[in-house]
Amino acid sequence: MKKPKSGRPKQLSKRDERFLLRKVPKESIQKLRTGFNNFSPDKTVWHCTIRRLLTRNNLIGRAAVKKLIRQFGVDCWKQLVLTDECRSKLRRDGRVWVRRSHNERYNPCCTLSSSNDRRSLQFWVAIAYDGTVRLVKAPKKCTSLDYIHILEEAGVHFFPEFGYKLIDDNAPIHHSHSVNEWKTRNGIQSVPWPAQRPDLNPVENVEAFMKTQLPSMKLEFPDLEDAVCDIWNKTPSKLVSNFYESMPKRIQKCISNEDFPTKY
Repeated sequence: MKKPKSGRPKQLSKRDERFLLRKVPKESIQKLRTGFNNFSPDKTVWHCTIRRLLTRNNLIGRAAVKKLIRQFGVDCWKQLVLTDECRSKLRRDGRVWVRRSHNERYNPCCTLSSSNDRRSLQFWVAIAYDGTVRLVKAPKKCTSLDYIHILEEAGVHFFPEFGYKLIDDNAPIHHSHSVNEWKTRNGIQSVPWPAQRPDLNPVENVEAFMKTQLPSMKLEFPDLEDAVCDIWNKTPSKLVSNFYESMPKRIQKCISNEDFPTKY
């Protein structure tokens, strides 16, 4: 004869567990508890019981994926202003490619001179579909108050008059309490943006276009700011609009790659 187990008997039967697990994707724990108590009036289940059941079945609470941008067509993207922070320096970061034969590896024309100049400038940049671009110098360690000053200098508070909406990334200062208050006070609408997806943001491509032109200009550091502003203001409007029109393809490619990086 099987010895009875000690302790309080299980609150949920197998049938009760199946009922709760079927409802998980659509309901919160509070709604699950209310629905179950209505489904089985003779039983009362608590939040901790449901949470333990979900944990045993590897159903951990996670933030829902934002699908808003998937529904955007080109016309919707035309109403959005894309922004980012951009760091500019005299020398290009990373690897530089040259064409050489196998025995010219250490030829002076195929090597890079070392430099200890690590100075750089930080900018806040923005682009719109019509080719309008905006660049504002930003401190390297930007606070919420600095970010509000940048938005004011860039004229973001005039966006509602032109029907523009703002896209900024998920940096903490972009969504702090004081910044959100400023946006609400000025009627600025922010569109949610997925984290860690630079390949979806065309402003990254415009920044790359600018950075490829800096090393060939043989600049000194005091001239860097003027050179960056000059290149940015001369960005071809057709280039920016082409990047905007590629957005539906970028998003579709991201979906087909199951959220892995894309060629963009």
